[in-house]
Amino acid sequence: MRHEVNSSSIRAIEETGRGTMIVEFVNRGKYEYFDVPYEVIQEFVNADSVGRYFNQNIRGRYREEART
Repeated sequence: MRHEVNSSSIRAIEETGRGTMIVEFVNRGKYEYFDVPYEVIQEFVNADSVGRYFNQNIRGRYREEART
């Protein structure tokens, strides 16, 4: 499921349903994040500031891979 978000740095968050998600950044393209708990994805999607949530709870904590 794709979620459009209101953020200056993140355009959308896509849940893949397999413990992974794809984050589409405004200026960096798309990155896939692996082994992210469902609860973390839900908190991320519903955060008041998705950019802040990403920086505090996701960046550097989960394996990531650039998508084309």
